[in-house]
Amino acid sequence: MEYLGSLMTAAEEEAVHDRGRPRQLKTILIESNSEIPSEFSTGRASVSIKETDVQDIRRVQVTIDNHKIVPFFLDTSDKRFWILHTNALSDVVAKATNMLIGSDKYEFDRTWFASSMLQDIASMQGNRSMGFKLNYQDLFLKEELDTPVEEFQISINGTSSDRALAAIQKEQALQNTLAFSRVRILRGSRPRFSRDDFTFSGQFVVKGGTSIDDHVSLVETARKTYAGKMKEIENFGIGVKTVDDRTLVEGKAFDFEFKRNIEDVSTFVEGVFSSKFRLWGLKSKLTEETYRILAVDLHTGDPFDLEISKNLMRVYLPKGSCGNVVLRLLVNLQHYFDSNIKCDEIGLYGAHV
Repeated sequence: MEYLGSLMTAAEEEAVHDRGRPRQLKTILIESNSEIPSEFSTGRASVSIKETDVQDIRRVQVTIDNHKIVPFFLDTSDKRFWILHTNALSDVVAKATNMLIGSDKYEFDRTWFASSMLQDIASMQGNRSMGFKLNYQDLFLKEELDTPVEEFQISINGTSSDRALAAIQKEQALQNTLAFSRVRILRGSRPRFSRDDFTFSGQFVVKGGTSIDDHVSLVETARKTYAGKMKEIENFGIGVKTVDDRTLVEGKAFDFEFKRNIEDVSTFVEGVFSSKFRLWGLKSKLTEETYRILAVDLHTGDPFDLEISKNLMRVYLPKGSCGNVVLRLLVNLQHYFDSNIKCDEIGLYGAHV
């Protein structure tokens, strides 16, 4: 904690004295379904993980193209949801994180926060919402030369950000494009506070402040919220149980409802099975507007099933399968198809005021 606090202070001093890009403290939540390796390599990068004198804290050294970058510190006190701390520059963190998540040797994945989850965490006790960034890109249009890719990006910070969001939501043409890529959260009060940018992929960037306690408390709040949502999802897993010599089916499907109709279901299915979603599947066309897919989550190798029609995607998660695929699907569809997608079964929705 003392070391992480010193990184916050150093970043503040760099910003004051204008020494170029400050090395802001960054914290990343990742999901692991693997044991902790001591070292591994993938592509042009290698990773070594060594224990420290502090229980559940490890030092992670990432080497890319034989060049060692700023080390990470790994907190594995939660065996499934790990926390990485570093003050490396953003482009280096992105490269190292992509390498870790993309490794085919271990079952790592990002954590995926729906827009409503980001907003709910920003408004929890002790937190104050101080801004947001919207980032949307339509990846499901037919590839036609005269059809531009639809994009929408806007960043607003300050105490009036909620009023700005309300004004944006009134624009009918923007209804499907309001996907939060990050929220800014203030926790604590001067002189002891932390101001963090918290992204939909589980990364925190300290933008100001000197209170490491408030930063770590915010991260822990997000981790507990995510773990609770994951437990809720996996409790809905479909399986069978025996009661009084009778075999009963338990669990339920997740219905992803779209406000935007899918214009071409075939094009949509191809988009869902692009690399962004980390999925593989065998597709069966039932009608012109309906597909059934036997899918595999490439994060863990777990099977699951999908049914897709004009305004509905139904996800069947077998009992015992990792629930992270449900959030990965929903959150990416918010950013690349319809930000108003909702799933009532687990209480996840688009942006709200």
